[in-house]
Parts: sequence; C-alpha cells; structure tokens
Amino acid sequence: MMRVPATILVLDNSLTVLASTQYYLESKGYQVFTATNQELTMQLLANEDIDLLVLDWDMPDHNGLDIVRCLRCNWKYFDLPIILMTGKSESKCILSAMNAGCDDFVSKEDGVELLEVRIQRLLFFLQRLEIQKTSRKERHILLVDDCKTFLLSTQQFLKPHFKVSAVQSGQEALQLLEQAFSATDSANTTGAVNTTETPATGEHHLAQSGDPIANPIDLLVVDWMMPEMSGLELIREIRENPYFREIPIIMLSGKDSLEDVTAAIEMGADDFINKEADLKLLEKKIDVLLRIQEQYRRYTRQIMQEKQKVESLVQQRTQELVAANDELKATQTQLVHAEKMSSLGQLVAGVAHEINNPLSFIQNNLFTIREDVESIQGLLTYYRDFGQTHQDQDTLKQLHDYEQDLDLEYTTQELGDCLTHSEQGTERIQQIVLNMRNFSRLDEGEIKRANLYEGIDNALLMLNHQLNGRIKINKEWEDLPEIECAPGQLNQVFMNLLSNSIHAIDGDGEITIRGRKQDDHINLEFCDTGCGIPEKFQSKLFDPFFTTKPVGQGTGLGLSIAYRIIKNHQGSIEIASKEGHGSVFSLTLPIEKAAGLQRSPNP
Repeated sequence: MMRVPATILVLDNSLTVLASTQYYLESKGYQVFTATNQELTMQLLANEDIDLLVLDWDMPDHNGLDIVRCLRCNWKYFDLPIILMTGKSESKCILSAMNAGCDDFVSKEDGVELLEVRIQRLLFFLQRLEIQKTSRKERHILLVDDCKTFLLSTQQFLKPHFKVSAVQSGQEALQLLEQAFSATDSANTTGAVNTTETPATGEHHLAQSGDPIANPIDLLVVDWMMPEMSGLELIREIRENPYFREIPIIMLSGKDSLEDVTAAIEMGADDFINKEADLKLLEKKIDVLLRIQEQYRRYTRQIMQEKQKVESLVQQRTQELVAANDELKATQTQLVHAEKMSSLGQLVAGVAHEINNPLSFIQNNLFTIREDVESIQGLLTYYRDFGQTHQDQDTLKQLHDYEQDLDLEYTTQELGDCLTHSEQGTERIQQIVLNMRNFSRLDEGEIKRANLYEGIDNALLMLNHQLNGRIKINKEWEDLPEIECAPGQLNQVFMNLLSNSIHAIDGDGEITIRGRKQDDHINLEFCDTGCGIPEKFQSKLFDPFFTTKPVGQGTGLGLSIAYRIIKNHQGSIEIASKEGHGSVFSLTLPIEKAAGLQRSPNP
C-alpha cells in the first residue's frame, strides 16, 4: 500500500520549473525531492524511498527517454511509476514515451495542476490494485570460479551495485547455498571466500569465512571449467534441489559455440556469457535476470494474496451458509414444533369438549341424586318420628327390623361419602380440563398479560404423573406482577425445563423453583438435584437436535425451542451445572411487551 504522504522525485534542468513544481506539490501534501541531472537522480533513488518520478524530456546532458530506459532495465526500478513532462505534444512523442516505459505523459502547457491530477490518479490506481513497490534492498550475488583474480576483479566491479560472495568450487557453492537457506546459522563452510572491505583502506580481498550468510542468494554466476565439479554439474545439482532450484544462474565460459550455449541452457542456465566479455555486459545480464526474478516474486506474491482473498471469501461465504443452514434448521424446528403444538391444542380442545359434555351430565345427576337422597332421608326421619308418636308397636317393630337389616346409619353415611367423593372427582376432572385448556391457550390471544406462576403450576400438573411421589417440588417465589407475553409459548418453556429436570433425577430428588422481580425484569430459576451436565456439553445444550439422552429417548429440540422462545421475548436463558451436583436454569424476562411480539387483535 502507498504511504501517505507519497514521496515524489522531480527531475528537470530548470530551477524555476523545479521550484514551482515542488511548491505546488508540497502544498498538496506530497513530500518532494528535486534533481537537475541523472547522477543526482540515481543517488536520490538509491537513498530515498521514492514513490513516483517526474522527469523532463529534454535536458542538456541526458535525454529523458534514455533515463527511463535505463531505469526500466534496472531490477530496482522496473516498476517505479514514471511521468514524463515535456513541451512536446505530438502523438508520436507520446507513443515514444510510452514505448520507453513511461506510465503517463503530461505537456508543460497543461500546467502543474494537471500534473498533480496525473500523479494522484496513478498512485490511487496502484493503491487500489494493492501493488506494492519492489523491495529495493541489496541483492546477493554468488560468484563461483576457481580463478581468484577473476573473482576479485568481478567483485570489485559489482560491489557498488550488489552484495557479492565468492567461492572457488562447486562443492563450496552448494555448502554456501545450504548455509544461506538454512534455518540455523551454525553450519560453517570450508574454503568459502567472501568480499570484505578493509575499514582503513576500503580495498576488497578474498578471505576465509566461517560466518553464516545473513541473507539468501539471489543469483549465481558460475564458471564452466572448474576442478572436481564443473559448472554444468553444479547447475544440475542446484536444479535438482527443491530449496533453491529457482535461483537465476548465468554461465561463464571461454567457449561460446552454439553447442556450448545449448548445453548450458538445457542443463538449466538462464543465460550464457563469454568470460572475456566486458563486465558491464555481465552487470546488465544480472540486472535483467533480477528484474525477471522480482517480477516473478511480485506476481507470485499477488497470486498468493488473491488466493488468500478468495480463500477468506470462501470461508466467509461458508460460514454464512452454515449460519443460514442452522437458521433454516431452527426455523424448520419451530415450524415442526408449532405444528405439533397446534395438533396438541386441537387434541386438547377436542378431549376437553368430549369430557365436558358427559361431565356436565354427571355433575347435574349428582346434584339431583344428592337432593333426592336428602329428601329420602327426611322421609325416613318423618316415618320414624311418626311411628314413635302414634305408638304403633307393630309398625315400630317392622321399621326397626328394616333399619337393622338395612343398617340405615351406615348406608346413609356411605351414600353421602360416595356422593362427596364423586363430586370431588368431577371437580378434579373439571380442573384438569381447565388446566389443559390454559396450557394450550387456544382460547386466548397470542400476547396478553399473564401470571407466570399459573403457567408453572399448569406445567407441574401436566407432569404430575412423572413426579410419582419421588420428587419434591419446592416453591420459593415472591409476589410477581403479570407480564406481557405469549403465555402458551412460555408454558412450553416451563414444560421443557421441568421435564428435563425430572429426567435428570434418578430416584428421589428435589426441584426448587424461585421467582423474584428485579427492576423491570422477572427472574426465574429452576434448580434440580439431578445428575448435572458435563462442562463439554454445556455450550451445545441449546443447539437444535443436540441431546445427551440415549437414542430414541430424546429429540434434542426441547431446550432449543425454549431458547428461541425466550429470545423472542427479548429475555435470556442461562445454564449453571456441575456434573453430579445438579443444574440451575435461569430465565430473565421483561415485564413489558418484548419487541417483536405482536398483540392478538382479540386479547
């Protein structure tokens, strides 16, 4: 990414143009360096981190296009953004500038304002593409030749441009490569020679070196004819090594026949040069290969970055699909649950209706029977009193004998008890039907004010057969206000939580239910003395279809449904459990209507 502010280098032989351009660009926030000749330009490029070069076409000592061509041939500056500024405006001049390697062209007649627009556009374009500048650190060249004189002279020539190491055999070269690319710096080589600079004189010499190489080798220059291992054999060894097989190699030889060049290229050399050629040619060939290498590194880096972007995008999309799939499963679960609850509600309504009809007959009949029994008892009392009044001994004896045979006192008491028990039974049935209707809430609006304790009591009544006298229910609740909610949904939550607690208790145990008001919320706790939940499972308890029960004994939907219902009420549900020490489910619900809940039109 481009630094802010960007650093601009302006090259022009006119001090007036330099001053005005520098003043304007600095006023726009750029850091600006200026130069009047090529030598100073190269020094600034080498010493400063320049983001873009602006240069004039016509200068006394150099042509602007020649400077551009020179920079494009140099591996350090092949990607430096360059804008050519000149008084020429012909189409052929623009084409010449572009062919030389310029990125843009500005006529001096257009003024410095347009130049700044061009600079801004070019830098923004590179920034948008996330193209980073070439790292202009010193490149490391390894010379491999058995001639010390050639090594010293070549080192001295290349030293101003590169870091140079030298060895006198192929084996030493392989050792140095291993050392340079090794993760550890403990390996020492024998007979390796590096270029060192004497502090006092600045002269270069070949010296024995056991010091590890600080940075990898960027390019090799290899002599063909060497003892023990020839240059071709060294190239073959390098190309077969997966760690440094991609290093560019230039073959040196006193032979330059077509067969020799072909053999070197086929073996893996990237270029071939006669050993007697001018060292400037070697420098240029090194520049070319390093430029290609840098382009390869850049494109590889960009490909890796794009790959990472694609992988990140795929990962993000995958996570979104997983989340959407989970949401879909949850929605399907809710739909299945809603359908089941609807079917259950219809069943409850039908059962309640069918029970209510005969129950009404029984209650009416019991009422009539009780009145009739009371009338008969009154008649019997009248008969007894009448007999005693008229002193009809025969009649009295017959009545007394009949009472003895009938055991009238016991019969009337038993009949009264039967009627009382029957009436209590019918009241119990009537209460069960009412609780069933309250639990399903089929006759109430979706949203209304409700007492949570009534819902809990209804759920306990529905689960009474599972308590079976082995589980004690403790109610430690304060007086709570009614809350605005969907009572039927919350009843299902209470049902699921209590059912889980019951199943978690093996044998005798206790379930404690606590309730209290805190600010504008209601807090409920369902505590059991059951087996507890292992910590590794607690984060998954509210996931759809997750269950710790054996196959066929649980669907894994109860707590997931409870979680969704509580969240729909803008509340929270939490679990605190320790294996072997029971569990506590804590509910928090707002007293006023939760956002997202819709009131029924007929509450």
